[in-house]
Amino acid sequence: MDFDSLKYYVDVAKSLNFTKAARKNFISQPAISAKIKSLEAELDQTLLIRDHHSVTLTPAGESFLQSAKKILADYNQSLVDLWQVGHQTAKPLRVSMYVTPQFQVFINQLIHFKTAFNVDVKLNQRYSSDAIGDVLTGKADLGLGIVNHDAPQLNWRQESPDQLIVLAAKKELDRFTQPLNLKDLQQFAYLKLRHGPEGFVYQQPTSLLTEADFNGQIKQYSSLDLMLTELLMEPAFTILPQSQIPQNVPGLGYATIATDLSTTMSLGWCYPKSAANETVSAFLSFISYNA
Repeated sequence: MDFDSLKYYVDVAKSLNFTKAARKNFISQPAISAKIKSLEAELDQTLLIRDHHSVTLTPAGESFLQSAKKILADYNQSLVDLWQVGHQTAKPLRVSMYVTPQFQVFINQLIHFKTAFNVDVKLNQRYSSDAIGDVLTGKADLGLGIVNHDAPQLNWRQESPDQLIVLAAKKELDRFTQPLNLKDLQQFAYLKLRHGPEGFVYQQPTSLLTEADFNGQIKQYSSLDLMLTELLMEPAFTILPQSQIPQNVPGLGYATIATDLSTTMSLGWCYPKSAANETVSAFLSFISYNA
């Protein structure tokens, strides 16, 4: 029995969904299913009842869920305790992330970690792509952004879902019903950033526009701030993750998108695979223990 198998089981048992648990842990659905079947064989107990439409816990599965959660909690707390013993002086933790009300849960994680332990959190406010770039270039120990597996140098700890939405002047969006069909925006200009890393959040808007046969004007901008200002000046829209919408720009509104394509993604903490940072490891154990 290993800790990964216990974590996979807890995630499946809590969500009652193999696909969601596999996505959360960045492994395939067959792989997580095989891990749990191996765990059941080791315990000589059936923990889950599976059929084509649902997953349910057996009485043994219910009982083992509580035990597994306690084992994982004790393990993560032990890692934090060991780290704290070896670090009597304040340790820095450089974090790049976007500060917005939607991210309050992540901000609280940092506050609680800083309060509980002798940690000097140095926060740099950055949009998702920039936060990921900071971690890749060594400017940050930890970043919060849209999960992007195009950077194999990074590990990810998935935390919550996000979705792509249309952002435009509220007075313009009020003319339409939601969810918004992009075909209705042919008279609008589509605004996008000139440079950005590859990945779902940057490629999928192009697919959404293609699906809608969008043939309106497309403008590119060198900065997000400039692009957001332009949204208020003319009939125009952009497509962004909901978590990245600034809260301090009055007059902007957003709408969900009517589409057969996927608009969902995941937010998560990212950190380098190489040269593991002890403070980052302690933070990840801390939030696992307090999940």
